[in-house]
Amino acid sequence: MKRMYKIIGAVFLLGTGAVCIEHSDEIMIHGQDEIVTVHMAIGKPSGNMKDFDKVSEAVNERTREALGMELQLDFYDSDQNGLLEYLSEESNIDLLLVSELQEQVQKNILLPLDELLREEGKDIYDVIAPEYMELGKVDGRQYGILLNRDMASAYGVRMRKDLVEKNAIDLEEVQTWEDVEDVLETVTREEQIYGIAADTLMPFDPLGNYLGVLMSDEKEMKVVNYYETEEFYNWLKRIRSWKEKGYLYTKETVRYKSMSDRPFLYELLREGQLFAYIVKYKPGINAQESKSAGRELVSVMIEEPVMTTDSSGSSQYGIYSGSRHPEEAMKMLNFLYTDEKITNLLCWGLEGEHYQKNGDGTISYPDGKDESEIGYNFNLNWMLPNPYLAYVWKGDDLNLEKELHLFNKTAVKSPAFGFVFDDFDVRVECEVTFGIVKMYLSGFLCGAFDVDQMLPKMIKELKESGIDLIIEEKQKQLDRWKEEKEEKIKQLYQYN
Repeated sequence: MKRMYKIIGAVFLLGTGAVCIEHSDEIMIHGQDEIVTVHMAIGKPSGNMKDFDKVSEAVNERTREALGMELQLDFYDSDQNGLLEYLSEESNIDLLLVSELQEQVQKNILLPLDELLREEGKDIYDVIAPEYMELGKVDGRQYGILLNRDMASAYGVRMRKDLVEKNAIDLEEVQTWEDVEDVLETVTREEQIYGIAADTLMPFDPLGNYLGVLMSDEKEMKVVNYYETEEFYNWLKRIRSWKEKGYLYTKETVRYKSMSDRPFLYELLREGQLFAYIVKYKPGINAQESKSAGRELVSVMIEEPVMTTDSSGSSQYGIYSGSRHPEEAMKMLNFLYTDEKITNLLCWGLEGEHYQKNGDGTISYPDGKDESEIGYNFNLNWMLPNPYLAYVWKGDDLNLEKELHLFNKTAVKSPAFGFVFDDFDVRVECEVTFGIVKMYLSGFLCGAFDVDQMLPKMIKELKESGIDLIIEEKQKQLDRWKEEKEEKIKQLYQYN
């Protein structure tokens, strides 16, 4: 006789703008067999998801067949504070994607994974290289697992393809920020459109929180205040000049805080108000962003890729400390890192209904349909454990995974790669100081501030709030980390 027990609860994320999420924890008993539902918290997709239940059923057909369990995605607004408010002893969450791993460990949000990985997650080691697995450790214990994705970051510019072609812009000739300015001058003159939405350019190692950094040419590992550097000053002056020349998007600047405000940028692109925006470049980004924006986009990489702890380990999967099914959660995570079928279902939906295969090996929307007519647009493939198992969308190179590995391999690796800053002793100073940075940057990024007047005021307030104490503490930890690393290398050399 079959029995099914269903527990339903609802949690509102107060103060975050997040949606109400309905939970369902099901255990179906067939004789002695139990089907456990593993809940995975993930950011709320930006696209049309009316067919989500249909896709979810196909996903669970696969997981029941392969694992004898089911997977349920619980969506929240892509905000770490919202996620943390959602988690509680009553939460059904098992798997979750977190940033700021060390902080989450200190808050007892995550379970240690060492034993679970050995028993139930062995295949993950074939996907994530040992040096990247190290980034998921805190005090020698494994708490997080990196996504199989770009481990480096490189700044560039993303542009509307139709206007690039209309104005005969040769993207191969766009290699410097001066070249970008030439493009902006042409487009703003010919199209009567805002040229670009700016962001802070930080081609260096932020060492966790951008409050004390390593510059790109730093070999001695000296931590400096980036906001006092010539590089930061020159970048702000460039942004200011873009405003004076009429290139810079400045309308509704309260809504636009940074390049992370993607929905707002997509809205501007769809409405025809904006030509380009500054981004962190990676292989495959054009197709991903084009689907989200509803316009075909192209990109150029201006800064060379740099690999840091932050670029590699900013997002990691872990198991919630309140999980009711930690072993099953690790089995599911292992499956998500290695199974092509479930990855394609989550990324693209159902073949023939939400996408079609093309003769060149890529996929696209079914003939005669576009994103507005498709009932499944996940648009968060990068949040999945191993999105490079998925089919390649039309417009991207079929060798996308190879491009990714080459991108990572050729990136300049920070000498502090692997270092994780613990802000425990200066947490108050970090919170206050970072608040000041955000306040001033909003004015600098829209070109509203006179750099020579306002930057000294910003630096003065940063010093008063304790940025020098933060830098001192970070330097102390970095020096200790460097010594320990050199000692390990020495011991390894002697052993061999």
